[in-house]
Amino acid sequence: MNTKTLIITTLLLIIASFSYGQKQISTVEILTNPHCEACKKTIETELVYTKGIKDAELSMDTKIITIKYNESKISDKEIMKKIIDLGYTATIVHNKKNCKKERSCD
Repeated sequence: MNTKTLIITTLLLIIASFSYGQKQISTVEILTNPHCEACKKTIETELVYTKGIKDAELSMDTKIITIKYNESKISDKEIMKKIIDLGYTATIVHNKKNCKKERSCD
């Protein structure tokens, strides 16, 4: 009986530690001014290779780039600065903070 209790307790602690250790992913939408597909590729590539940014997708139709990032590693202001440093404008349109990794941030 004691062995069963020990195993169950250990499993519960492992599961709890995985739940606690999940990264909080935030999403920000930034309006920018790309002119062509090369601009789109430059912005997306530079952002994806930036520490803390998980994904960046720019819509050429709306000129809005949707960025998923780890808020503990980079802020939305730092992301805006990165875009501006690339030579483009950056205005936050929408910011969805602290979304769980498994669910969408809608």
